[in-house]
Amino acid sequence: MSYDDKRRHLRRKIRKAATTWDSNPQPTSANACANILAGLNVMRVLEDKPERLMQKVLHYGPQSYMGEDWAATLIWYRKKGIDNYQTITLFGVWAQESDNDTLLQIGTKQLAFSAAVYNPESYNQLIKGNFTTYYGNNGNPPPDTVIYETHYDVTKRLVLRQELADKIVRWLRMQRF
Repeated sequence: MSYDDKRRHLRRKIRKAATTWDSNPQPTSANACANILAGLNVMRVLEDKPERLMQKVLHYGPQSYMGEDWAATLIWYRKKGIDNYQTITLFGVWAQESDNDTLLQIGTKQLAFSAAVYNPESYNQLIKGNFTTYYGNNGNPPPDTVIYETHYDVTKRLVLRQELADKIVRWLRMQRF
């Protein structure tokens, strides 16, 4: 096969792949709770607000976690200082299905350090993306402290979206981080 033949063959393969590939795939989730949290725009609220309101603590996230019948969008934080790694606090919104109903909870959950060894260099890099490595929990519900709780109603989604955002911001302001 000559060089030109190889080029033509490669171009044909690329053209064929380009026509069959969907350039804008829509994300899908089989988890109804994750879809509810996405529709309530929880991730955006937890991305925007903590930067201004949590300046006195080290905070990371937000990140989404999910299980079979639950989902959560969480940030995690701890006090500043090299010796303050023993406990981390999760804050966010949990959605949990039960009996054809979805319970939404804003809350906090304390996690104790559970890794065998503490190495500050690796800890400080890995904790930015995920807390599960060092704290042995996947963010599963329920939260230790429930700040707000309601049942999801699709007909009141926009009202609920604003209500959750207001409760999150109000709690963050009250903490005086």
